[in-house]
Amino acid sequence: MSVEHPRGVIAWFAYNPVAANLLMLVIIAVGLGSAFTIQRAMFPTVDIEMIFITAPYPGAAPEEVEQGVVLKIEEAINDLDGIKRVESDAYESYARIMIEPNDGIDLSKLLDEVQNRINAIQQFPEGAEEPIVRQPELLFPTLTLQLSGGIDERAMKSLADEIRRELLGLPEVSAATVVGAREYEISVEISEQLLREYHLTLGDVANIIAASSLDIPAGSVQTRNGDIMLRTLGQAYVQQDFEDIVLRTWPDGTRLLLGDIATIEEVEVARSGYARTNGAPSLTATVSLASGANTVSVSEDVHAVFEEARMSATVSRYRCRRFVRSRAIRAKSRTSFGSDRSRRCARCDMSR
Repeated sequence: MSVEHPRGVIAWFAYNPVAANLLMLVIIAVGLGSAFTIQRAMFPTVDIEMIFITAPYPGAAPEEVEQGVVLKIEEAINDLDGIKRVESDAYESYARIMIEPNDGIDLSKLLDEVQNRINAIQQFPEGAEEPIVRQPELLFPTLTLQLSGGIDERAMKSLADEIRRELLGLPEVSAATVVGAREYEISVEISEQLLREYHLTLGDVANIIAASSLDIPAGSVQTRNGDIMLRTLGQAYVQQDFEDIVLRTWPDGTRLLLGDIATIEEVEVARSGYARTNGAPSLTATVSLASGANTVSVSEDVHAVFEEARMSATVSRYRCRRFVRSRAIRAKSRTSFGSDRSRRCARCDMSR
């Protein structure tokens, strides 16, 4: 008498335990192998098969941009193999050109060929800047961290810039931005009467500032151990640097400095964003990762950078407070605390 076995996959495995065990071992092996190789990312990798060319031409009308920049770039790349479509747009002060390659084309090789063709163009109009050739990359903000504490705004911005430089040094970080920090610029104001008195115009002053505030390469010196590069550092950054710019020099050696006739101040630029933590001002650091980066490992590296910066800021504040306390004790012993001049701490900007 024959026994009828139940039909179906589950029933078959029930009557064939060896096969079921082998399948289970295969599933476990595949799972363990995937655990060490699977991509750990918040967003999938998206490759944009396009090449973009941006050509700045400050102050030019769209017609001038088209005639002087767009047409010359199109002519230079017109006969390149592998280009499916070219789309150009001319705007005021800049041009944008999009190149779509054919299917199966090596995009990096085509990018190099386009760059070489553009570099060979010699007839760009005067005032047009060098075109920028790039392959677009989608950057997704992966990590967001808040920076707050008992330091003033400028010290916090300085610390945030230092953290940003450390983050950009990580190999898998593509971009790092800081939101909430105020930017500053130098304002130079000169009265019309003083300009007439010294036979100057605002254009003359602007040209002198531009020519004086430069870092200029000065060649190199050959030595036994190698070449030493020379560079003249004249870029003005702070208020005192601009005040020392020479506007006029007379035969008797008398000099007219910019600070003699101008009011130079460091003013705030309008903010691009705000950040607050528990009602107090703070800064937000947003980190974007490169394509294929491991989010988990990069997150650990980013937190290590922040922890190191936090410890550094804590030590700096402790040193400043200890300096203030010792200075107060010395001043009290001299009974001249009120006449003691106050200085500023460069790191935390505390009076000391």
